[in-house]
Amino acid sequence: MTVEDIAYVELYTKDKVRAVRHLVSALGFTRVADCVEVDRSSVLLRQGAVQLVVTSGRGTWRFLSDHGEGVADIALNCRSVEAVQRAALVAGASVRRSAHGNPVVAGPAVFSHTLLPASPDGGLALPAGRRWAATPGAPAHPTGQVHGFDHLAIRCPADRLASYAAFCEGALGLVPSSPAERETGGSTVLSGGSGRASLVLSAAAWSEPGVHRIVFRSAPSDLSTPLEGKEYGDPWSYLFERHALV
Repeated sequence: MTVEDIAYVELYTKDKVRAVRHLVSALGFTRVADCVEVDRSSVLLRQGAVQLVVTSGRGTWRFLSDHGEGVADIALNCRSVEAVQRAALVAGASVRRSAHGNPVVAGPAVFSHTLLPASPDGGLALPAGRRWAATPGAPAHPTGQVHGFDHLAIRCPADRLASYAAFCEGALGLVPSSPAERETGGSTVLSGGSGRASLVLSAAAWSEPGVHRIVFRSAPSDLSTPLEGKEYGDPWSYLFERHALV
């Protein structure tokens, strides 16, 4: 198995302050580091085994203009970055280098996959290639109601769904699975070697491809309402959901 799990998910937003506030106040994430670059700035949030990077700035404007606010990158921890990169090229995928020097594989339409080496001990690592400044007083491994990623629900254009699923299997080494207690409605479910997170693929109209839901795992007693902190017109209130561990 080549891809182990999700290293982090990067969100592009027009209003980083508002997005971070929602993730901290409504979902219990902790701000652990910041990175300021020439054309963008990012905040790293952690909770349990989940890392989210929230980014805004001039370098995100084209993405925001084309797709709106949402997931721009699903970074993957790999046993061998070189092997995944070679397999992606053989499969006909577009591979480029990010501004941080990491190989980036194009996704089905909207997001990309940054390829990163898996940590030997399976622990969390700062997203590579950036100069992070730690938040004073923040714990390195904050805990809370969110324990980890459960799955990312991805909508692909109908005519690209099968090819993207085949790419995930052949190039990324993800395997089809059917997680217990999850109703997938005929969607394709693919998981990495660790089994800690899955991609759930379904068909979408051309106007709505991309990640439309990030679902976290939480303890059964934590599951009160699927969506929390809902604010009128706030897209971040509808992107995140929690499922109880079984």
